[in-house]
Amino acid sequence: YVLEFRMREAKRLLLDPSLTIPAIATRLGYASEAAFSRAFKRTTGNPPGQLRRLRNASEAERKT
Repeated sequence: YVLEFRMREAKRLLLDPSLTIPAIATRLGYASEAAFSRAFKRTTGNPPGQLRRLRNASEAERKT
């Protein structure tokens, strides 16, 4: 349950471009960005940076 909560919260926080991935990792209680990235990729299939880039690209596409 804790992992599910962390991943839902991570997806929400990744939408905020003012937050860095290390800051998100710390906020969610991970000891390092690497630990967060591994857990995120293991549960979602994509690293957090890729998810952020995909969402930002789709938002930019909708605005044009």
